[in-house]
Amino acid sequence: VHGWHLVATLWYKLCWLMPRIKDPVDPGVSYGFMFARDCPLPGIDTYLAGVEVASFDDVPEGAATGTIPAGEYAVFTVDGGIGNTPGAYGYINDTWMPQSGYKEARCGAVESYGKRFVPSSESQFEIWVAVEAR
Repeated sequence: VHGWHLVATLWYKLCWLMPRIKDPVDPGVSYGFMFARDCPLPGIDTYLAGVEVASFDDVPEGAATGTIPAGEYAVFTVDGGIGNTPGAYGYINDTWMPQSGYKEARCGAVESYGKRFVPSSESQFEIWVAVEAR
């Protein structure tokens, strides 16, 4: 999916596909994977929503497959739900990254929505950014 305005539609489609996804590795966790042409992330070029599966053999029709690249990731916990996502990326790109000994290893990030992600102000999720030493 291309563009922020279509991300919600993509999550809706994933929810529709979930009953047909056989044996998710962790049924309580879903992921948003975004990648961009430019670093730091000014916006997204492509966004995928999904769950981890043990095998791509039984992926339902209408779903795509992909693998999150192995590597070192800086993990940030975001409190308060998805409304805090822009501020979290602002902190990562404008404060943490310049002060750390790291740079982005590739343009993109993974959002992990686990059991602490609930529809309330008490919600939490994680943003994983691939990093490498400067």
